[in-house]
Amino acid sequence: MTIRRMAVLRRQVEGVRAEMRKLAMQDLQSRWTDLVAAGGSLMAARGVVAAQARSEAALRDIAITVGVARTTDEARLGSIVEQTARQTRLSLEEVRTGMARLAAGGVSDVAEFGRMMPEVARAAKAWRATTEDMAALALVARDTLGIADARRAFNIVGTGGKLGEFEIPDMTRYLPSLAPQLAAIGLRGEKGLAQGVGYLQASRRGAGTAEEAATNFANFLAKVTSREFADRWKDLTGRNLAHDQARLVAKGYDAVGATLKLIETYMKRQGKGELMTKLAKGTDADAQAAIAELQQAHGLGELFTDMQAAKFIRAALMYRELQQKVTREALQGNPLDEDFAHAIDTTESATKRLAVAWEGLTSRIGRAIKPVTDALLGAGAVTLEWVSGLMDAFPRATQVLVTLGAAAAGYFTAMRAFSVASAAARVMGLSLSFGKVTMAVTLLKTAVGRATAALGSMAAGALARVISMGGVLAAGGSKLAVMAGAVGSAIASAAGVAGRAILWLGRAVLLNPIGLTLTAIAGAAYLVWRNWETIGPKLAAVWGTVKGAFSSAWQWISAMPGQMLAIGRQIIDGLLAGMRERWAALKEGVSNIGSNIADWFKDKLGIRSPSRVFAELGGHLMGGLQLGIERSSGRPLAAMRTVASALAVPMAAGALAVPMAAGALAVPMAAGAMALGSAGAATAGGMPAAPIQITVNLNGPASPEAAQDVAAAVRREVERALAEAGRREQLARRAALIDGGMA
Repeated sequence: MTIRRMAVLRRQVEGVRAEMRKLAMQDLQSRWTDLVAAGGSLMAARGVVAAQARSEAALRDIAITVGVARTTDEARLGSIVEQTARQTRLSLEEVRTGMARLAAGGVSDVAEFGRMMPEVARAAKAWRATTEDMAALALVARDTLGIADARRAFNIVGTGGKLGEFEIPDMTRYLPSLAPQLAAIGLRGEKGLAQGVGYLQASRRGAGTAEEAATNFANFLAKVTSREFADRWKDLTGRNLAHDQARLVAKGYDAVGATLKLIETYMKRQGKGELMTKLAKGTDADAQAAIAELQQAHGLGELFTDMQAAKFIRAALMYRELQQKVTREALQGNPLDEDFAHAIDTTESATKRLAVAWEGLTSRIGRAIKPVTDALLGAGAVTLEWVSGLMDAFPRATQVLVTLGAAAAGYFTAMRAFSVASAAARVMGLSLSFGKVTMAVTLLKTAVGRATAALGSMAAGALARVISMGGVLAAGGSKLAVMAGAVGSAIASAAGVAGRAILWLGRAVLLNPIGLTLTAIAGAAYLVWRNWETIGPKLAAVWGTVKGAFSSAWQWISAMPGQMLAIGRQIIDGLLAGMRERWAALKEGVSNIGSNIADWFKDKLGIRSPSRVFAELGGHLMGGLQLGIERSSGRPLAAMRTVASALAVPMAAGALAVPMAAGALAVPMAAGAMALGSAGAATAGGMPAAPIQITVNLNGPASPEAAQDVAAAVRREVERALAEAGRREQLARRAALIDGGMA
């Protein structure tokens, strides 16, 4: 009978334990649920307000840039952002970033935002580019290259980006900065953009990265579009660079290709054709050697001193067919719609769609509660400003209140943690001694304001009372030992377990990091409060030192831009001063070289006029020839007239008898050989004239007609003789002029 009653009692005890565990677990779950719900609600409210604040601030910045802040157009901009985000599966932040770039680029009409922003977002989603880069590409296509349809520009870039290693995101990153140079050399419109994309792909083949390829192309364009290059071309060829480029463009070249052709042709004419062939078709080693020799070439050698520009020239010549292929296909491609459809048909895009919907919802909630949140935030700000004023007015009271507040916060935090620990203790079956746990909590509250030793002593006393209470329970249980000693032993054992558990909890509370931290904070606050007269000035001195150090550092950082600017100015000033200082020496050296060359030629040619130059020799020679001819022109004419008159008159009167013999009779005129000019006559240069011998053969009877024929024959012979004499006289005069030192 006794054993049966003991079994029943044991089952009852176990049932009570199970029920209390169940209640304890429900209590723990309820507390935890309330805590999580409160925290979740607070975080959700905070998230909604923060998201709405970020969205409003970003949109307001765009509206300020455009000039429509706090108007209905600002609300329309917000609607465009949300609608575009839903359609393209991009976040609101990404869409706002692209819109901000358009606004910074000069777009100001809300309707234009509505046209451009969806295309920008679709292209960014299709090809995984940023909306900022796509917006920048749309702007330069419109404003610099003359392509009004952003969609058409995107299709050209998208097609070209798939035909080589220079990918679409790289195109959108570098083309906006290259566009002004493309336009400067003449690549404009859709065809110009396609040609530029082709040259980027060719340049990428000859470079290690997309950045290097873009830099090589940019350096080449900067060289050949500069004023210095055009002037140099004119000095070397005597031709206008723009006209030569236009002539080749008319034959089918693009502007860059025409420039490359001009460079290649010039180098071949300078005997550098083999080097250009090695540059275009040789190995890397051959190309490097060719570039090194081309750098020394006369004329355009400086073009090859820029290694980036030289690398582009090599790539453009080597991969000319690739460039032409990319240009053709880029003008025909239209991949945007298809690629966008593929891009949004993914799980990632579905997730983005949900995120965008949530962003839109929180944004709307935030706008709905904006008046309330603004009022609460304003009231909170006013309250905090009021408290700050009180703290400034009563600094000592502020110290005391802050210390007490820190202690109270630590205390309530510890109590909250202890309540959770108590619920966990009940779950572990320690509910029979829960009253004693409450007693330990009361003792702990009393011990918070005392020293650590006192806390330990009081905790020990509490534990002793708990253990003694366990003994009372054991004594009460001894009455049951009359009926069943085993039951009493079990209850006593349970009480012992409860006492040990309470002891463990007390140690955990006192020795866990939270308890130790709270005790240290409270003790430190108390010690600081008691010794503030001593500690306060020292802390103030330390704070002053730290503040002074930060102030000095900040002043040094603030002064750094001015110092760097001054250093830069000094470097440039020094460079200019050095150039000006050595400019006179450079001019003097060049003048000395020219003078030495001129003196050497004058010495070798016998020119003794140091003030003359070679260019004046021809002018003075011709002037001397003219002077000699003018001085001697009258003498031949006078001689001709004299001879003709002397012959014609006797013949006409029949005074000159010419016998008709068999054959021709040679009649010497004027007593045989007639000499034109007296022996004393001299040339203009003082030299005696050479005698002129004329022989006339007459056949037939003399008559007036025969006399005229004789005069004509004489005139012709005289003219021939005078011409020969004049030629010899000119040669003699020229030699005399040179010997006389005339230049």
